[in-house]
Amino acid sequence: MVVLFDFDEVFVDLNTGALKYINEKKGTKYTLKDITSWDFFDKPDVRDPFFEYLALPNVYQDHVVANKKMINVLKQMVEMGREVYIVTASVESSQESKYKFIKEHMSFFNTDNLFTVNNSSKYKKKSDVLDELTLNYHEPIVLVDDGIHNILDMMADIKHKEKLDGLMKQFYMKRTLQGYNNPYHEFIYGIVPELPYNKDIIDGKRIFKIKETKNIWQIFKNIESQHKVRVETKQAEVFNFLGNIVNEIMPSADFKNCNEIQNNVSYFSKVVLGKNNKHANFLSEIARFNVAVEAIQNGSGIGFLSANNANEVNKVVIDSIFKSADKKFGSEVMYQEIKNLVILHSASDAFPDSASLGRKISENYNIHAKQNDLFATSLLKTIIDISKDNMLAGKMMVQTIDDLGGKEKVERLLHKAGMAYEIDFDDKPSLVANAILAFNKNYSFNSTNNSIVVKDQEVDEIRTTLLYKPVSKVARVKF
Repeated sequence: MVVLFDFDEVFVDLNTGALKYINEKKGTKYTLKDITSWDFFDKPDVRDPFFEYLALPNVYQDHVVANKKMINVLKQMVEMGREVYIVTASVESSQESKYKFIKEHMSFFNTDNLFTVNNSSKYKKKSDVLDELTLNYHEPIVLVDDGIHNILDMMADIKHKEKLDGLMKQFYMKRTLQGYNNPYHEFIYGIVPELPYNKDIIDGKRIFKIKETKNIWQIFKNIESQHKVRVETKQAEVFNFLGNIVNEIMPSADFKNCNEIQNNVSYFSKVVLGKNNKHANFLSEIARFNVAVEAIQNGSGIGFLSANNANEVNKVVIDSIFKSADKKFGSEVMYQEIKNLVILHSASDAFPDSASLGRKISENYNIHAKQNDLFATSLLKTIIDISKDNMLAGKMMVQTIDDLGGKEKVERLLHKAGMAYEIDFDDKPSLVANAILAFNKNYSFNSTNNSIVVKDQEVDEIRTTLLYKPVSKVARVKF
């Protein structure tokens, strides 16, 4: 989880001091209850004294009140090793005052993770900061901010423009959203500390309101649970769309064989990586889809595949698969990641730029010291190759069951794999399925050296004999 914190009205109460200053300057009697809109301070009679107040060189030492409970939340998150940032809009003349407050009251916070937004900064709005971070949409991106416009800006995409514009009109007098092209928009969540000007916000699917600081921990937990489902649902949407396309393109003669390989690759990758890689399901889907791409690349009888060399064939195949998907999903970060990973593994020579992006994506997942995230080309190819060989060995075993020692070999394999029941040697489909399952389960992932390793040498010898290949199926992944 990546959490970005606003500063004013999150870690400090700025408005109480602002109203006191304005009332003294203008002879007014404003209270916090009068701030019914975030842009209350844009009102003509308070704007000038408010900006005078913000520009005071000692404003954060003499006029604000620290929110010790929220500061403690940040401290606990830092101690937990969470990825946290402060993103704050600042007036240039009081920036040093704010930095001094952070050093005095939040010394535990690494100021390298502090981003300032103003006219003289490279960041003109808070969403600009996302470009500086190494983000992984598998982890939720959370903005804790009293200004709903900052959250909506990070969530903004053109598909939901009408709804977002409606929310802006509900909470702001003049403000509007400026952009609708944040590629991470679907994976942004907002947490809003309740104040008079945002108390009417209704908790939605991705925006949460907190009355008490302590409730933020439960909201973080809810976001993590919700995000996992959100990512899986979106992945399923993308892969289902792409899967329907390849099914239409693939020669019918290759469809059955491709489907068998896909199913086994999916199972094999999950059983090998499932306990050691939090993205095993995603890698499994990438592997599964690459099997289909490979089948089309190697297929025959496809009308549009009239190219003379492999790169030209691959260009035609990839363009055919992704043409309509590009229109549907556009620049959405998940879709682009899937596309670049597929190209990395199946058409890197034909699309070097996309393959380069795919390699960078693999490198971003190379944080195996913490969670063994591996998307390297060699690992994926090894998963597919071993899975194919396991299927071939399982079929060969049953085809040669009547050879000398064939039944004994089947019995030994299935019993070693924990299938200690009476074997029906006449049920060939069941024997094939069980043999393939036994070979699949004979592999595990070694997270110490990032390799796929054999668990039982005798089972592997049976498999190798059937394949007439040397035993060299251990793949070390290099980054």
